[in-house]
Amino acid sequence: MREGGFFKYKKEAYNNAIKQSNGYSREVSGYELENGEGYIVEDPTGNTRTKSYNKTVTKGSKSYVKYKGKLFGIKSHFHTHPPTLG
Repeated sequence: MREGGFFKYKKEAYNNAIKQSNGYSREVSGYELENGEGYIVEDPTGNTRTKSYNKTVTKGSKSYVKYKGKLFGIKSHFHTHPPTLG
């Protein structure tokens, strides 16, 4: 399974995040990018069932996510809540 990455469509980004979250029982974060550029789902390595580490950059009042060396403006943030066990 692809761990994080760049996605053109919301549905494929959400599906990727949900599959990773359910498959590995950890939170997964992602972002809708400004200007309709697409979606980025972060690599969830190091995340837990209750914590996701958001690797964003803030410049002034704007937030960005870095992907393959390029900064992308963030329009909105999403993250998963893994299912409970038992």
